[in-house]
Amino acid sequence: MTTIKPGTVSFAPGRICLFGEHQDYLKFPVIAASIDLGISIEFLGFHEPEDKKITIEMPDIRVKRVVDIAAPLAYQGRRDYIASSINVLKRAGIVANRGFTARITGTLPINAGASSSSALIVAWLNLLAQVYSGEPVDPLRRARWANQAEIVEFGEAGGFMDHVTSSVGGVLFVRHDFTIERLPVPKDMLVVLADSLQKKQTVDDLRRLRSSVEGQVSSVKKLDGGFQITAPEYCNEQFVSANTSAGLKLKQDFPLVYANLQNGIITKKAFAIFTSKEPSMVAIGDLVNQHFAYLRDYSRISTDKITAMVEAALGAGAAGAKINGSGFGGTMFALCGSKRVQDEVAAAVAGAGGKAYKVGISSGARIVDAARGHRG
Repeated sequence: MTTIKPGTVSFAPGRICLFGEHQDYLKFPVIAASIDLGISIEFLGFHEPEDKKITIEMPDIRVKRVVDIAAPLAYQGRRDYIASSINVLKRAGIVANRGFTARITGTLPINAGASSSSALIVAWLNLLAQVYSGEPVDPLRRARWANQAEIVEFGEAGGFMDHVTSSVGGVLFVRHDFTIERLPVPKDMLVVLADSLQKKQTVDDLRRLRSSVEGQVSSVKKLDGGFQITAPEYCNEQFVSANTSAGLKLKQDFPLVYANLQNGIITKKAFAIFTSKEPSMVAIGDLVNQHFAYLRDYSRISTDKITAMVEAALGAGAAGAKINGSGFGGTMFALCGSKRVQDEVAAAVAGAGGKAYKVGISSGARIVDAARGHRG
């Protein structure tokens, strides 16, 4: 049994999706960044050895949960991430065998596209691993656990981006095969995250749009038997500019396929900029704006209010701005090249009705030891 001390905190950050929104489930790569808002879970102490109940206090939502680990865990509802995380770790050989109390708090907007649920799962898994094994957890392994606990366990529609970005941290190029590449953070890159305060149903919205996208991809395949949306011969400017597949116009007849091909091309261009000798905030911001235009006009995931917030941010000097997450409400973000611009953009977005947060790029999930400070 580990010697974890009361007051130890497991923290996992939220994320913004810079490029590849609504594309990871199509097996496109994405570029995402963790931000320094997130979920914190404080370990308050073990119970007596014979006590096999975990008590979880959630003051932000005024809920207390008690989980009996003496028996197999049945899920309470379709997204019981507290229990699914315990089950995933058990299969990995880390068994919950003693009760304790923990308190969950957060600084992220909840259910708003900033990955609060994934951050919760990553932080919870990291704490459980610390409590029951005491061994450091590889960030990629932790991300796979989180993906299993949230997506695989409940048959949901999401991809891997949220979990790996929260677990590993920084700016990441994430491939569909669970491999990543760390990207440099431009020295002048600051972020304004803003909550539109328009509530959304992240999982249901994601499932609905994914179904529509996959339906159009299937229709194109029936007309062009060789079509693969991520294949280089299709995901390139020459093919998209020709704007046809088997004689039909993609832009008019299959707008979701057209938009996803365009956004796949944009992600490739962004990767080239990030990996260049001196990544340009202006160039990155311009591609963010292009990405948002396809999400707004073709995928139609924006709202009038979020579009107004994006326009306000750009008017105040942001290099780029777009909706964040599954859309239909929730958050947007803006990239800012200086503290002065960040202040002005935050004020402009607030003036458009959003709740603005001035944030930076964060390191990944970590244990903040009560006595010794940060650990992985």
